[in-house]
Amino acid sequence: RDPSSGGGHVHKQHSARSYRLATEMVMKDREAIRQRNADQFESLTEGQKVQWSEVQQRQQEMLFFEVSAGELCLPRGVSLNDVLPPQGPRAGEREERRRCEKVNHDIMEGNFSSLHLVSSQKWIFKSY
Repeated sequence: RDPSSGGGHVHKQHSARSYRLATEMVMKDREAIRQRNADQFESLTEGQKVQWSEVQQRQQEMLFFEVSAGELCLPRGVSLNDVLPPQGPRAGEREERRRCEKVNHDIMEGNFSSLHLVSSQKWIFKSY
């Protein structure tokens, strides 16, 4: 149709329809890729999912990031693996991190009434 005869409306309709279809195809592609990645990840062994040796190496590097030869600062009989965080399930780690963040927030806010351990141990904190 000729745009001067009012046929521009059909062109806009076609563009909106094309946009919706293209968006739908992009969403389907993303879902297919996500599913394929999830399937590939599930097919890995536990050792392949998390390379613990690489994780520990990175943790050791970050532990003494600003200190050269930081391993030398450790007391006799203490290895780097002794001071690294324990390896546990990710869900448990997340839960522990949230709990610690809440306790730290309560301490910084001076809200000791919600801290059972603080009140049971009769600890005293000074606010600066």
